[in-house]
Amino acid sequence: MAVSCGGSVIKIVLFVFNFIWVLCGAAIIYLGVRVILKYTPDVTDVVKETPAYSAIVLLVAGGLILVVSFLGCCGAIRESYCMLNTYGGLVFLCLAAQGVGAYMATKYNHDSALNAYKWELAEDEAANRAINEFQKQLQCCGGNDR
Repeated sequence: MAVSCGGSVIKIVLFVFNFIWVLCGAAIIYLGVRVILKYTPDVTDVVKETPAYSAIVLLVAGGLILVVSFLGCCGAIRESYCMLNTYGGLVFLCLAAQGVGAYMATKYNHDSALNAYKWELAEDEAANRAINEFQKQLQCCGGNDR
């Protein structure tokens, strides 16, 4: 398929943009793996549960970013109609999910969950130790409280 000068510039811009996102997706996956390997054993000794939910979210989000942006890269370079349509559809679904998430966050934003967490935390000494240990390791606020 012959591409005009403007079309080839758009193709290069789309490739570069998506390649940057491929690198970001790989970095997010690396961060998720690093969190699982570094922090999970220390916390499971105190809490007796696997606190890897945030790391799993990082892995899933990084994988989604990697796959979608890889489709954009390959579709732009190969000028594949199917890949670019799949890429566009997935980007649209991500935008729709963000819209739904924003609506849910504003509609169901209550302080009741935070208050329940605060009351529970005041009574649970193991949770207090786990949070203090995290804060000490990360050199964050409240490391020596309680």
